[in-house]
Amino acid sequence: MPEIDKNQSDDIVSDINQFSARARIAAKLNTAKVCYQQKKYEDAEQMAREIVSTDNLNSDAYYILGLVARQRRQYQEAVEFMNEAIRLSPDRPDYHFTKGMNYTDLERAEDALLAYDMAVLLAPEFAEAHNFRANILGKAGRFNEALRACEKVIEIVPNSAQAYSNLGNILYKIGQIEGALEAYNAALAINPELADTHYNQGLVYNSVERYEDARESFRNALRINPKLESAGYMLAALDGEAAPAQPPAQYVTSLFDGYAVNYDEILVEKLNCQVPKLMLMEGIKQLPDKSVKLDILDLGCGTGLCGVAFRDLATTLVGIDLSSGMLAKSGEREIYTELLQGDILTVLENTEQQFDLVLSGDVFVYIGALDGVFSRVRKCLKTGGLFIFSVEREEGHEKYKIRKSGRYAHSPEYIKTLTVNTGFSMVSNNSATLRNEHGKPVAGEIILLRARDNTQ
Repeated sequence: MPEIDKNQSDDIVSDINQFSARARIAAKLNTAKVCYQQKKYEDAEQMAREIVSTDNLNSDAYYILGLVARQRRQYQEAVEFMNEAIRLSPDRPDYHFTKGMNYTDLERAEDALLAYDMAVLLAPEFAEAHNFRANILGKAGRFNEALRACEKVIEIVPNSAQAYSNLGNILYKIGQIEGALEAYNAALAINPELADTHYNQGLVYNSVERYEDARESFRNALRINPKLESAGYMLAALDGEAAPAQPPAQYVTSLFDGYAVNYDEILVEKLNCQVPKLMLMEGIKQLPDKSVKLDILDLGCGTGLCGVAFRDLATTLVGIDLSSGMLAKSGEREIYTELLQGDILTVLENTEQQFDLVLSGDVFVYIGALDGVFSRVRKCLKTGGLFIFSVEREEGHEKYKIRKSGRYAHSPEYIKTLTVNTGFSMVSNNSATLRNEHGKPVAGEIILLRARDNTQ
């Protein structure tokens, strides 16, 4: 047997040590993965950090750290870990996909789309990445691309209930009602326990006045997910039950986030909404000096339609909306000095600014009880300031009523009582056709109040 010199011996020992070190790291990495799968996130994180401390080129360890951060909803930190993992192993589609999910939760849609694009570039049959792409593209109004992404998922996984459900959502947005219903039915044939799909199907049925079918869909959604408040709200609207004081926040947010991309087209072109124009006409009548610029607050500013109508009267124009999608659209107009996200009551409670004029166009149809809103508006209005808003008119004896559309109507007597009780005086109350719905005019009122001097 040939003799082994000292240098060879040292090399062998070094190789053995390196192999042992790699084996220990591999074993620890495998244990970290198991801990993560068992939801032992602290243990998974500790092991991944130990790996990184001895092997800072281990992309899987950074990936696990990113997964743990995501579970803790630390999405920005998760993105940073994913970026490090991608730097070390740029050809891993799962890294790019997970990065995209975190960007989605951060509401950074363009960054998310880039990440999903990279995932499907690296793995063309990555169905889940195509599915997430479809969602992002649909919300961005890129409907043809979104449809192709859904079709790709169905091609890869023909029994994907979620792909058919997403397809239904997109078809509904572009007005293909029958196609949307067929897609939802296909999804539910594969998996009948998809509460959100039943709910969305109910919204489509409701939009074409198929009320019994809508009721069945909303009931199925509630049976599967009793916490789906939006389904309960729409059932109350269809059944004529006592109206809640306001709809669930999830209902308003999802409704308007979904509408944001083509809201102007729907409201102005399809529904012929006249509210901003009617409010401007009424407001101008009451301005003593039209050359004096005003501090204006736009409640429920949406995509900024009222802001556009009143911007020439404003020195400052502040908008409030619950929907991030709507605020993104109104921000694109570059007419607001400030945009605030949140529900109207909370934002008004925390504002110290005083305004000359408060607007609320086509907003109170999504709020039943207006007592709190009126009181808070009065607090932020200068004495003599104006409050202009629209309401759909309730002809009965109730203060407010929820209609089958899911929108509220308010009685004239209720508005008059609120006016007196919250420190306003009535300046004008004009009946008007606010918009069309199912081809029929929707009757309402454009109301203008003046803030009284509360010291008298």
